[in-house]
Parts: sequence; structure tokens; C-alpha cells
Amino acid sequence: MDKSQRVALAVISAGILIGVAVIIISGTGLPSIQQVPFRAAPGKQLESARPFVTETAQEAAVTAGPDAPAADTPDSLNPRPATDDPAQGAPEPAAELSPVDRALQEARHAFDPWTGVDRIEALLRSLENLGRASELYAAKAELYLRVDPPDFEGARLAVSQAVACASTAEERDEARYAEMEVARRSGDVERARELAQAFASEDGPVSAGKLRAALLGATMTRDAGDAAAAVPAYRNVMRLAVAAGDVAGPQAGDVYRQATLSLVHLLRESGRRDEADAVAEEAARQLPRFRAVAGE
Repeated sequence: MDKSQRVALAVISAGILIGVAVIIISGTGLPSIQQVPFRAAPGKQLESARPFVTETAQEAAVTAGPDAPAADTPDSLNPRPATDDPAQGAPEPAAELSPVDRALQEARHAFDPWTGVDRIEALLRSLENLGRASELYAAKAELYLRVDPPDFEGARLAVSQAVACASTAEERDEARYAEMEVARRSGDVERARELAQAFASEDGPVSAGKLRAALLGATMTRDAGDAAAAVPAYRNVMRLAVAAGDVAGPQAGDVYRQATLSLVHLLRESGRRDEADAVAEEAARQLPRFRAVAGE
């Protein structure tokens, strides 16, 4: 065997020995790559392997400690509230309207007044609504005044039925006020003023209806151009509102404000600025009491 053949044989033998050594080592001394799971360095974690949780959930896990039971992972896209109870300080939900009240509200606010009239007539045909007949007829009269042109005859008939069907003091007040409005809107201002004066001067407690009637009477007197009579009429409205106390409720304050503003404006137009200022000062002393009654 010459020198070149001996060198080739030596290289082949060395290669075989190296291959055998690698096979022995991989099978006995070291685990294979498939056998060893990947482990990140201590304190490190791959971003792609980290679960998507909120900071609150992570803080809770840290606070609970290692021995605490695992908490549910919150759904970050659709977070669930901690409780179904309304939040503290949230406004109370509005009271549900009865079917009659809802239908009456829809009728009064109908875009076409005739649609509202039809709805009220349907309510009146139901025997279970007879106790609300006065209120329904008063609303019907109001709608007749809204049609174009106004149906004054229909309004007069409806309001007369409202007055006849009234069974409580509140219903009588509303029906009589509607009667004044129909008379005024139909051009019979003198009759409207007579009705308002008679209503406001009746004996008994000062109700919200009486206050509204007195205010309407003073306004009609002013609109007629009789400023000399309108001034004491507005003063009388203010006196009645103060005397009403809590009986007339929040409406007393509303009527008092309107009467005060109208009287101050009327006095200033007449050049009686000192009187106007005195009325404004008196109103400033009275209005806090009305706000307290109204809960403002």
C-alpha cells in the first residue's frame, strides 16, 4: 500500500470514529431538542406567550398571593360589571306611565291635532276610562284649538263636558281653566275675564287653579290696554301666591315669578321705576321660600 492510500484510509477511519461518537453521545448523554421544552430565563417571559389580561386582574393576582385560588380572567373586550345594582348617585328611573296616561300624552303631542282627537275619542269609548272623562275632554278641547283653522265650536262643547264630568277639586280647576282659555282664544275675552275673576275670588283655599285663573285675568286686563287696572290685578296675584303657602305646591312659585316679572315690566313702562324696584326687592325676599317648597 503506497503513501496516498494510507492517508485516504486514515481519513475514512477518523470519520467513522467521529460519527460513532456523535451517535453514542446523542443517545445516552444529552437529551434531544424535542425532549426539552423551551424555558425562558428567570424573570423573563415572551410577549407572544403572555395572556392578555387587564392591569386590574394582574394586580389582583399579585395581591392574592401564590396560594390563593386563580381568579377568572376578565373579558377585556366585553367587561362584565361587578354588580347589576345601579351606581351610587345614579338618577332613579322614571315611573312607568299607565296605558291611559301614555295614550293621553301621545294624543296631546300628536303632530296632527286631529289624530290626537281620534285617540281621545277612542279612550272615551272605553268604560274603564270614565273616571278620567273630565281630563280627557279638557285635552280634547285643547286639541280643537290647535287645528287649522281652530274648531271653536268643538272646543266649547268639549270643555263644557269637561266641567260637567269633573268630580274632584283638581279636575274642576283644570276644566274651568280650560273653559277660560277656550273663551279667550275664541275671541270672547269679556267672558274669559268674568270666568277668571269669579274663579279667583271664590271662597276656600287658594289652589293652583285659582292662581292660574288670577294670572290669566291680570294678563287679559293688561292686553286690553288697561294698565291702571292691570297693576293691582298683578299685585293681587302675588298676594294670593304668598297666601297659598304649600297648598298650591310648586305652581305657586311659578305664578308668583310670572306675575312679578309682568308687574315690574309694566311699572317701568309707565315710568314708575321706584315702584318697580320695590316690587323686585320684595320678590327677592319671597322667592327663596317658593324654591324651598319646590325642593330647588
